[in-house]
Amino acid sequence: MGINMGRINGKVAVILGAAGEGNMGQTIARRFAGEGARVVVAGRAGAKLKTLGEELGGDHCVCNITRSTEVAALARFAVERFGRLDIAVNCTGWAPMTKLLEVTEDELDKLCALQFKGVYFFLQSM
Repeated sequence: MGINMGRINGKVAVILGAAGEGNMGQTIARRFAGEGARVVVAGRAGAKLKTLGEELGGDHCVCNITRSTEVAALARFAVERFGRLDIAVNCTGWAPMTKLLEVTEDELDKLCALQFKGVYFFLQSM
């Protein structure tokens, strides 16, 4: 079975969580660009995102998924920049690397903000 290149040619995709070197978000962004999409990469590390956005011929937007206003601004940015928004992929994630009984309330709050509230904001805005 061969790869059908250009399957998403001309589509606009937002990939949130693409700042980490070689992470899933970057891999997806590169693949989407290779398939013809115009890609907006997003996350919290602006310099890394700018470099990746330029590499892909797309753009970047700094966004913290735990802040609803920033997620809404990301969606607006993609539409203003490329005239539409067709695809949204959330690749953010974090979890404390400790035993369950050692997780602090602050760590649990951070986990819930990122893994639940952030995803909700992302889906709501896209």
